[in-house]
Amino acid sequence: TPSSGVAGVTPAEFQPVRTPKSRRGQRSPATTARRLESFKERRREGRRLKRRLRSSRTVGDRRPSTSKGQAAAKTFAGPKTANRTEQKCVDGEMKIGYWNVEGLATSGKLKMVTWQMMRHGLDVLAIQETHLRGTKRFRTENGRMDVILSGATDQSYNNNSGQRYAAGVGLILNDRARRALIGYEAVSDRVLTAQFRLKSRKLTIICVYIPQSMLPVEVRREAWDLVDAELEKMRGGQVLLLGDMNARLRSRQPGEEDVIGRHMLQTRDWREGEDDDGDLNRAMLIQTLRSHDLFLANTAFQHRPSHTVTYRDLSVRDPLAPIHPLHCRFDVLDHVATPTKWLRGVKDIRVYRGADLASHHYLGVVTL
Repeated sequence: TPSSGVAGVTPAEFQPVRTPKSRRGQRSPATTARRLESFKERRREGRRLKRRLRSSRTVGDRRPSTSKGQAAAKTFAGPKTANRTEQKCVDGEMKIGYWNVEGLATSGKLKMVTWQMMRHGLDVLAIQETHLRGTKRFRTENGRMDVILSGATDQSYNNNSGQRYAAGVGLILNDRARRALIGYEAVSDRVLTAQFRLKSRKLTIICVYIPQSMLPVEVRREAWDLVDAELEKMRGGQVLLLGDMNARLRSRQPGEEDVIGRHMLQTRDWREGEDDDGDLNRAMLIQTLRSHDLFLANTAFQHRPSHTVTYRDLSVRDPLAPIHPLHCRFDVLDHVATPTKWLRGVKDIRVYRGADLASHHYLGVVTL
């Protein structure tokens, strides 16, 4: 026609063919199949890579179960994995927990403690009142933790009164802390020391369990004398004195600003000399802090009361019960002390009440 310029062809036939709106953005079945197959192959390769990494990390700890896994570990173990296996110091942030577990003799309680330790990312957990005798070190059933226990021997413990054994301390270490462990000493069933090598310094952890106020004064003085003797041995490096000290602070008295911070749980008005037994434990703690230039680090950080209390009364059944400042159903019995010059090396100290365990004490965590 004259309008098109080409004989026998209409202008409509020169229009481009457009895809309907309902089919725009859709891939063909062949393209979808190729993309799905490529995705499955990448996923299979990622799983194979994870298995190789997992087998290579076990070279320094335990022998692989099969020869195929052993060969894969040898062929895939690169320099980064080898350095991580041969690591001898803790590099970076370190988390240390302290917890009065009120007995480990119950079946399955050690598994619950180690699970809470992994849940909160702890490198070391200092436990008190294990109710286990003897000094021993063993590996947990899953092979992830090292347990060091210090309890009374049969010769040193005479149960003439018929009461159950209610002492014993210990340390639980993960692989990172186990490789950095220099050594440990089981002093008694109430004092256990361990030294770790950090990147810039040496760290000494002293796990203590001081007798309760209802026990004779001589027993409590003997425990504090052991703590003083261990602190005298410390030369150089950072020291962490932590555990259940059974000392109620209640408030900071005038003249105690050099050893106690201003952030503490004040449950009610208390005056010095009101409780003779509690005052004696408190006086022994203050004397130890001043004798060795220590500072109560858990009073240097401000937190809400639920993140400060470490003990609930036996009458409180709910571990997450609200805390009211006018009664004494909650208190702080577990403390952390460190030299004043190393106080800046402590990033934070707080309590986790959500850690579920059959104990009236709560889990405290120190972040270095």
